Amino acid sequence: MATLATLGLAIPLGTLLIEAAQPTRNAFLPPETLASLGNSAAYAGVAATLAILLAAALATRAGRSGRLRHALDAITLGKGAGDHVDAFASINSSTITFGDVAGNTGDNVLALGSISGSEIAFGNGAGDNVVALASISGDTITFGNGNNDSVTGSDGGSDKITLGNGSSDAVSLTGPSPGGDYVATGTGASDMVTVGSHTNPDTFVFGLGTNGTNYTTVNGAAAGDAVEVLGGQLGNTLVKESTTDTTLASFISSLGHLTKGDTYVGSNASDTFVVTETASGQTGAVELTEAFHNSVLANHILHLA
Repeated sequence: MATLATLGLAIPLGTLLIEAAQPTRNAFLPPETLASLGNSAAYAGVAATLAILLAAALATRAGRSGRLRHALDAITLGKGAGDHVDAFASINSSTITFGDVAGNTGDNVLALGSISGSEIAFGNGAGDNVVALASISGDTITFGNGNNDSVTGSDGGSDKITLGNGSSDAVSLTGPSPGGDYVATGTGASDMVTVGSHTNPDTFVFGLGTNGTNYTTVNGAAAGDAVEVLGGQLGNTLVKESTTDTTLASFISSLGHLTKGDTYVGSNASDTFVVTETASGQTGAVELTEAFHNSVLANHILHLA
């Protein structure tokens, strides 16, 4: 039977076409099948057609149970730019891995339902993104160092999202949620994290090497949430500062010489600035767009209050 082997895709072409036109219960990829899209340049020429065929099969299969159950449980794509995985319903308990590609045409995952219990990993391309029209929960999502990487869902819950050192990265989970999300950002400029109201504490992790120019802004943080630095090295001595500064840069400037092992927290009427120098002399900073005047620091974790 003819296959798409020349494209690095281990699916019989006839099966794909038949399943796209009239999906049967087990004709399309069973759970143990690994679909691998390789690095062949030929893939670029049929990307749109292949995506339509896959989406058609997924839509019909997902429609039976309201979720993506057996189709494409594990997907590995190569180094082509603009690769994407789309589902007309939800994506559950899947592993999706994109190859490492430089450039401005991002890889993406789109679900018209929710994404849950899945592991999604990207390379260093710019503009990689994960989008769900419903919730994103219980997922591990990891990006490389490209700019403009993003995660967007109606709400979150128990996710682990790690962004690299690119600029203008964003996480947006704006609806009410159970919380318990872990969001880590790198050293890029203009990174943004936005969360909605949540029941369980979220954890926001910022990178060392951030400063008044390259930093993350966190919107929606609440009392009880935690702030850390990558590697658990937040300075463990809390120094509270009343401030009228309106920017992170001006707050850092007002501190003057920093002391190793100290974490400085300054709050005005609407914002909180966190600046740290680790015991080894590395520095980092983050801005929260809420005022927290009574935060406490223990075991290198800042608990907002």
